Amino acid sequence: MYIANQTDKTMRQLLLLSIAMLLAFSSCDFFRSKNLFSNADESLLQEKRKDSLKYVDSIRTLHNEIEHLRQAHNRLLDSIEGEKVGKKTTTSTSGNKYHIIVGGFRNQEYLNSYNEYIQDRGFRTNILQNDYGFKLISIDSYSNWNSAARTLKDIQEDLEDSAWIYIQS
Repeated sequence: MYIANQTDKTMRQLLLLSIAMLLAFSSCDFFRSKNLFSNADESLLQEKRKDSLKYVDSIRTLHNEIEHLRQAHNRLLDSIEGEKVGKKTTTSTSGNKYHIIVGGFRNQEYLNSYNEYIQDRGFRTNILQNDYGFKLISIDSYSNWNSAARTLKDIQEDLEDSAWIYIQS
């Protein structure tokens, strides 16, 4: 009976020692790098994390698109309101026009080339000339500053970051 108790005690000690070593080695970077103690659940968890990040990114993209559409809608409402009041959308009450300019050139060849580039992206353009002899490529005109500024922000984000507003008197 003494031998049996001694054997049980030794077996328990070996079992505890094995568990302790298993825990110690499973946290070791060497064994982790060899994937000796990894399981399929960990890779499944990683895949779910990636999927959730993709989902969050798609939600952010949709929010940005909604905001862009909301701004375009507000610009259209401003334009319609200007028509209802009897104003032209390109002339302000002070006689100024607010033009969104995406390029200015003195060289006709450069002007034509860049104008074609902008039109290929789906924009209708107008060519204006300022007092200094530059020909300006305008993609839109507004009667009020706020509408022009909202459009400018969108154009700078989507098409030409150096776009600006030209006030024609």
